[in-house]
Amino acid sequence: MKKIVVDPKETYQDSNVDLLCAQYYQKRRKYPHTGLLVDGKDVGYERYRDKYPDFPFIDRVTDVDVSLVFFKAGRAEKYVPSHIESDELVVFIHGGGWWAGAIDRYRYVCKYIAKTFKRITYSIDYDLAPEFVYPHQVDQISGIIDELCKEGQKIILFGDSAGGNLALAETLKQKEHPDRVRAQILYYPCVVLSDRYDREWDIERYKETGELERSLISRLRPADGIMAPYYCKAEQREDAYTSPLYMKDHSFYPKTILCLAGLDYLRLQGEDFAEKLDKEGVDVTLLLYKGVAHGFFDRLYYFWQAEDSIRRVYQAYLGIS
Repeated sequence: MKKIVVDPKETYQDSNVDLLCAQYYQKRRKYPHTGLLVDGKDVGYERYRDKYPDFPFIDRVTDVDVSLVFFKAGRAEKYVPSHIESDELVVFIHGGGWWAGAIDRYRYVCKYIAKTFKRITYSIDYDLAPEFVYPHQVDQISGIIDELCKEGQKIILFGDSAGGNLALAETLKQKEHPDRVRAQILYYPCVVLSDRYDREWDIERYKETGELERSLISRLRPADGIMAPYYCKAEQREDAYTSPLYMKDHSFYPKTILCLAGLDYLRLQGEDFAEKLDKEGVDVTLLLYKGVAHGFFDRLYYFWQAEDSIRRVYQAYLGIS
């Protein structure tokens, strides 16, 4: 396994936290929200935070054409860069805990991905929980991918957080089509929905002692118990499609690039997942961005780590050190 550790350029006071990361989460505390759904209805701004952004949306890519495409199973946004170097397709699956997030929120990110990878990119607009529950999302995304690849196209699966979990489910789903998935690029993916891992989780493994660092690390831990029940039933939380960490065989996986945040509750399971894949002979690259928390990826142009990581994962995909 190849591991690359990226340190912050500037830290906050006497902490190990990236300066922008600390400022961002201090600002977020000023925005009241519940982040909960009642009877399937949004009762806070968290589900559609793109309507109430707490960081600037900046779109600097002008040479990528964007259009909405409809499939039998659903719809996706299509991004066509002015310069294309391969007929491989990038298929992006957004995060948001299975119940939030939207293709609108990731549009400027996907434009940057399409331009960087020099490949046509699709961002799938899958149905959200709790109105739609597992395995609906897995089957829906699989249906769209099957339509995209009906003429033998190869794909690079790309997902963040819950989208990384769904990307892994799609790689498993596509086993019947050998070599269709050329690589999977996963940003701080959730690789286990069972509370078994939470019982084993230990903040001391991070080797962080500062109050701010430990606060950021623990931020998502209670949310895990809220989001998972929206998406799937308790008895489904250790199957291969929801908790790939616990699969017995990972050797069929294609090249895998994991990008983790140093101050993230999901970091430990991501590292454990990378080690397991490496032991089973999978080509794994692990990028660890120290000093930042979960969610930096879609804050493109706000966190420099987002741009830097997209460039690095592209180089890793090409095999460039």
